[in-house]
Amino acid sequence: MKEAMPQETVECLLGRMLTDERFRERLFRRPLQELDRFDLLDHERESLTKLERVQLLFELLSEHLDPRIVRG
Repeated sequence: MKEAMPQETVECLLGRMLTDERFRERLFRRPLQELDRFDLLDHERESLTKLERVQLLFELLSEHLDPRIVRG
């Protein structure tokens, strides 16, 4: 199995944040613990831990996605 490159991991994470409500809640509640599960570079991990400032944006955007591509 080919290991994902860090940028691919970041993109996958951002997509999951938009489509998976439970994951998004866990990530905003305990970012370091959730991000430790992914193969990220230090600067990527640091950037993603600061996303609580944009939590509302993700929530608003996810509300407008087609329900057929969103996990509840």
